[in-house]
Amino acid sequence: MIKIIAALLLISTSCFSQEKVVNPFQLNIKYSTLVSSIKIRLTKDKIDILNFRNKDSVVFSQNIKYSDTLQMISEMDVSKLNDYYSNACIDDGISLAIYYTRNKLSKTIILDNYYQNDIGEVVEYVNSLIPRKYKIWYDKNALISEYEKCNIKSQ
Repeated sequence: MIKIIAALLLISTSCFSQEKVVNPFQLNIKYSTLVSSIKIRLTKDKIDILNFRNKDSVVFSQNIKYSDTLQMISEMDVSKLNDYYSNACIDDGISLAIYYTRNKLSKTIILDNYYQNDIGEVVEYVNSLIPRKYKIWYDKNALISEYEKCNIKSQ
């Protein structure tokens, strides 16, 4: 009888304690505004915001918990992404530099006034974690609209 109870306990705890694990990774986003230059560092369990004009001083830090989006970011296949995306019709605007590292894979992606869906999901997730004053402006509708206007002009 004790063996049966022990077996049931083992089965029930193994069924309910399957904790989801996020693969180790690091994603850095660098962007500049008129007043500051910010680097956001996202890992599987923490997000930091650093002012890289001030020797990478930490201005915000927070531990984070598992989410499906964090899992997706940790498994992103960045090798399928281009190194550079740009809307050539806009001289000024948003420029993001994304540095992604997982295992031995490392990739740098630059976006100049261009909306890229995978990076858009990352920015949306990051923005959900950080204070309003550090949020990244990465407006999907505005960037796509400007890109489409550019393509119409160039035809």
